[in-house]
Amino acid sequence: MRDFGPYFDQEKPEVPILGMIADYDKSEPYELDAAAVFKTKTGYLIVEVSGCSCWPDRGGTTQTHHTRRADVDKHLINANLATLRDACQHAQWKVTQEAKND
Repeated sequence: MRDFGPYFDQEKPEVPILGMIADYDKSEPYELDAAAVFKTKTGYLIVEVSGCSCWPDRGGTTQTHHTRRADVDKHLINANLATLRDACQHAQWKVTQEAKND
């Protein structure tokens, strides 16, 4: 699979992905704070990652699968990720980086 680091550095996708639609990285130095929306055969996968390089055991990865775009919109708004939702809309909800299965 294509390297979509840091989204799958710690975990593999919970469902097979076709590719990334958009991502939003608001990380600060020594911190990881990013999210991305991936297209799947059955909908969308939102991946949120957080952590600190000083304390690698703190933080983590959250993956949420939605079958409807409206549910993705709600999730992103509730998670204060309107910028990511806007990026997905700008990409017209189409894959911008395809996954490669090795």
